[in-house]
Amino acid sequence: MTKKLLKKFLIIASDSARELLRDIEHNHIIFGVIVEMCFQLGKPRVMKFKKMWEALKEKNLDKASAEMIDSNWHKQTTKRCESLASVMKNANK
Repeated sequence: MTKKLLKKFLIIASDSARELLRDIEHNHIIFGVIVEMCFQLGKPRVMKFKKMWEALKEKNLDKASAEMIDSNWHKQTTKRCESLASVMKNANK
């Protein structure tokens, strides 16, 4: 992947994360996790994590992390999902 193409995809993922988190209080760590999810999965698939979004709105990072693990994404890319779920869980510590 060229640097130009990578930059384009990162901008798309960042814009997607910004839009998805628009009405949710968050910090740069949570933003980074959502950017990575958007980069890997795309905004439409990340939007489908309904229970994770509910947990984020409730500021319940433990539940948001658990909902990330309780997904097909976890079955497909276990290590990446678990790593990002751990970052999400500890985002306010």
